[in-house]
Amino acid sequence: MKTQQLFSIVVAALFSGLAMAAPAQDSAQEQSPFAAVPFLEPQPLQELIALDDGEFLRRLFDARQGSRLVDRLFPAELTIFPLSHGFAGAQDACLRMRTPQACRLYLHDLVTINEDKLQQNRVLSNPFAPAR
Repeated sequence: MKTQQLFSIVVAALFSGLAMAAPAQDSAQEQSPFAAVPFLEPQPLQELIALDDGEFLRRLFDARQGSRLVDRLFPAELTIFPLSHGFAGAQDACLRMRTPQACRLYLHDLVTINEDKLQQNRVLSNPFAPAR
């Protein structure tokens, strides 16, 4: 069973790396399929990723605050098309296996998506503004 989980994580990581290496958009009219995803500050996500395994999973899947954090990070009602296999695989692996490795991979993808959004906003709003 452990070998199968590890294999799934490795496959998701490989697809995730391929998805992140996509070429830049040619047209300003085209938008990222993740444009509809609510923006999340990357820093708190990175701090969450840095927690020890037990605390990390507890915070993601604890429903005492009314809903699980993992469900609030990427709302289920969002329809993203086309959705990269890498991101979908990492998300699915986290939700199904609930292993620290799978969930860290998923959160890393969310950090990348939100850092890209920050970068796009800097370029569109004021290219001379100092970086945060």
